[in-house]
Amino acid sequence: MSHTVLLTDQNSAMAKAVGAGFDQAGFLSLTHLNLQAGEWLQPETVSAALDRVNPHIIINTLGWSDDGRLASAAHLTEPTRVLVEACREREVAFIQLSSYRVFSGVKSGFVETDEPLPRDECGELYLACEKLVATLPRHIILRLSWVIGWQGENLLTKIINPLLAGDSAAIVGERRGSPVGHSEVVRVLSAMAKQISCGAENWGLFHYSSGNVCTEEEFAAEVERRVAAKCTVTGGLKDTSGSDTEPVSAALGYRRLMECFGIQPRTWKQALGQELGLWFSHHPMLLDSEVNTQ
Repeated sequence: MSHTVLLTDQNSAMAKAVGAGFDQAGFLSLTHLNLQAGEWLQPETVSAALDRVNPHIIINTLGWSDDGRLASAAHLTEPTRVLVEACREREVAFIQLSSYRVFSGVKSGFVETDEPLPRDECGELYLACEKLVATLPRHIILRLSWVIGWQGENLLTKIINPLLAGDSAAIVGERRGSPVGHSEVVRVLSAMAKQISCGAENWGLFHYSSGNVCTEEEFAAEVERRVAAKCTVTGGLKDTSGSDTEPVSAALGYRRLMECFGIQPRTWKQALGQELGLWFSHHPMLLDSEVNTQ
């Protein structure tokens, strides 16, 4: 039996990764509502659209972004509020993407039982969405550490683009995180959706991160090393530590996800390798001739 998975977003880097990944997911059929931004704020429009699609699972990424800069009430919290109300009387599983930004960042790492304490408006918005979704009986909230990808605005592209453009890639070396790639997030979402479609009843709050932690300095140095091995790097890294206004630590514990869904984490270097491979496959003209001929 095919199960319909509704992805609320089509345009973000994460949505594009999920769309590409679910195309290969067998009995999961991915669909979209094709609503304009303002229509997500109209309860009657959203409810009618859900009636037409009749999804079994909703993955909500509306307003979510890798770097959090796009988060706003109009694009994140309010559409989620409308969606939640439309789903309240429906037999649908609701998966909400969230972020480490709901935490203070003052601990070395955070688990699901830690009390959220956002340090900025972005974190407050993510937390508000979590509280809305948590009122549904069949819900999953998936918090993520640093998310990296070959496209979009995220820590990886923030580093690789200046390196190849002859500019300085600004980092805050002392920040700590456990990076996960877009492809890794797709792997987790796909596994969750498949198990839900097979009758799994694992609801609530989950974290996902890589199996190990690094500083932003360590991550950037590894990006620079790998990129330099494939093409000419004309830029450099610039550590701006001391001006950090974001959480110090984005590291998340992932044990509950392992216990409930059997999903094993991978290392951040594995995630980096996968995303860099995708990046170079879309930018083959930047490879050094020696690499191209091998």
